[in-house]
This record gives sequence, C-alpha cells and structure tokens, in this order.
Amino acid sequence: MNTTRHEFDRTDARGLIAIAVLGAALDLAERMVPAGLPYLAPYIFNAPIFAGTLLAAFWYGRGLARCETRPARWRILAFYAGVAAIYFVGQTRFEYAAQHMFFLNRVQQTTFGVFAPFLIAFSWPRDVLAAGVP
Repeated sequence: MNTTRHEFDRTDARGLIAIAVLGAALDLAERMVPAGLPYLAPYIFNAPIFAGTLLAAFWYGRGLARCETRPARWRILAFYAGVAAIYFVGQTRFEYAAQHMFFLNRVQQTTFGVFAPFLIAFSWPRDVLAAGVP
C-alpha cells in the first residue's frame, strides 16, 4: 500500500468532536436513565474502551479513504469485527451479565484477550491506520 503522511485537518477535528460529544451524551444518559437505553448503549460508561474503539474505527475508515489501494474485503471485515467485539463485551449490558455468570465472564475475557486481538492482527491494519491517524 502506498500511503503518505497526513496532517490533522477539519474532518479529523469533526470526528474527534463527534466522538467526544457522543461519549458525553452516552455518559449522561447512562447516569440519568440507564434502564431506558438500548442494549448496545453502555451499561457502565468506560471512557477508555469507548474512545479506543471509536477512534480506532474512525481512523481505520479515514485510512481506507486515503489509501490508494484498499485491502481485501475480508481484512476490513476482520478489523471492524475485532473492534466491535471489544466494544460489545466491554460496554454493553453483556458486561453486567458477565459479572454474574462465570461462563459469560470467561467468554468476555477470551474475547478481550484472544479473539478480538487476533481478528485485528489478522486484518493487518498497519498501513491503513498509518494513513488514517493524523
């Protein structure tokens, strides 16, 4: 892949602001009306997991737009599946269930430690992320 360095631009600023605003809104909603939120909303808002998964997905998407040659479709799907798996087991109500059921706790830890990192590494995202990160 042929990539060049890019500097921080307006799209990057808008993306970071949107992620910060969404995070603040979800944190506030989680504190005020936790039972009224959908299943994929944070159970207990964890800023590092939220920001890490959304920034990785945002920067990967920016890198895809900036790369001259796109990676294979399965590599793109593997990256997003790994990031989505980390978000799902760490932010949603699955976290609550994993606190109370040993088997789900083991599924969560395996996803965090083995499955999701393997999918992300298997997608070989270095060049695309390098093109997307300002």
